[in-house]
Amino acid sequence: GGAGLALCRTARDNGSVPVLAVSAVDLRDQALAAGAEAFLVKPIEPLQFVSTVRDLIGTSAYLRQRS
Repeated sequence: GGAGLALCRTARDNGSVPVLAVSAVDLRDQALAAGAEAFLVKPIEPLQFVSTVRDLIGTSAYLRQRS
């Protein structure tokens, strides 16, 4: 009902916490516009989830290689 999008806006406006939005409905554009840093559609593959979280917190192998 939009509560998640409101939470994304609040997180964006009040801090620097990266937000990963997850939904069974593809609301990628709306979530990213509301302030989410990344978006995944359910069902989530465990490796994709871990990789996305590691990218958001800056610990992915990909980011380490580029540094």
